[in-house]
Amino acid sequence: MLTVSPAAAKDTLYVSPGNLRYGVRGPAEARVLDKRCYVIAYCDSWRIPFWAGYYLNRDSLFGSQKRHDKFFQPDRAVPRQFRAIKADYRNSGYDRGHMAPAADFKRRLSTYVTTFLLSNMSPQRDSANRRVCAGIEEYVRGVVERNGEAWVVVGNTFLKPGFAHWTATEQDSWIGRPGKRVRQKLVAVPSHLFRAILARDRVGHWHAYAWLVPNTSRLPKSWRTADYRLSVDSLEKLTGWDFFPQLDSVTQTRIEAEKPR
Repeated sequence: MLTVSPAAAKDTLYVSPGNLRYGVRGPAEARVLDKRCYVIAYCDSWRIPFWAGYYLNRDSLFGSQKRHDKFFQPDRAVPRQFRAIKADYRNSGYDRGHMAPAADFKRRLSTYVTTFLLSNMSPQRDSANRRVCAGIEEYVRGVVERNGEAWVVVGNTFLKPGFAHWTATEQDSWIGRPGKRVRQKLVAVPSHLFRAILARDRVGHWHAYAWLVPNTSRLPKSWRTADYRLSVDSLEKLTGWDFFPQLDSVTQTRIEAEKPR
């Protein structure tokens, strides 16, 4: 069962025994959508997630499912007025980019299909989604294969050049379904996509990883996952979210300051 602390919005803590065992603490209240295999902190005004969190172990990596466009569906757990639909993405120039990746949930068809809910998506440029983020997802699966288990948080953020924050009302890149004269601004387009990982190896040692990827079509064709890596501490300062606050403070301080190769 996922729990949300009764603290003020600036200190809201999201925790669950499985997917968010080590928690996420953040500056915003979200609509919590617990999909059992992953948890979404959903922003009604943006119609995309702040983030999605999930637990991944070596057993989760086995399976084979075929992808079908029909799997993409609106999330009926979100009220209609805050719900993204497929028409919002049509002819927008953006992919429907997963937060919790479908490829991490191939063991069962039911969980695989659940990742295609539009509440688990954000508008992403193809080079960011299909190349860089897909490559980082593969890297994370490699971390899990080597270590055994990990807790993953994948999300969206809005940063100006120089990494100053946009507010929800300032940020001006949107997609949406066509209206009578102009396309309605309904679904926010994040400037950057992030990922934070907490992994525990076979002997019980902890490791933390983080990435920040610009959501642009102008990403280099030749790149390495290390090009987008930063420390978890740095990612927290940029996004305003505190990742894995339930981990003991000594370990958290040590590993979140590191930038693993």
